[in-house]
Amino acid sequence: MSGSIVLAIGLVLVIEGIFPLFFTQLWKDTFIRITNQKNGQIKYYGLLSVIIGIMVISVSYTHSEPTRQAEIS
Repeated sequence: MSGSIVLAIGLVLVIEGIFPLFFTQLWKDTFIRITNQKNGQIKYYGLLSVIIGIMVISVSYTHSEPTRQAEIS
């Protein structure tokens, strides 16, 4: 399980690094637009991101459950 967490953090870092590495100007412009938004709007996008992330984790966990049961047996 801890290996999965480390893998997930590594993937997040790779994906987060792709945008400023290859799309520097677009990333800067987007960041400026985000900083100009109201706090409530930024919090809304953060909440939406968390909800979508939980849904993805839930769906992937649900679909991998039979495989996990086979590994335990």
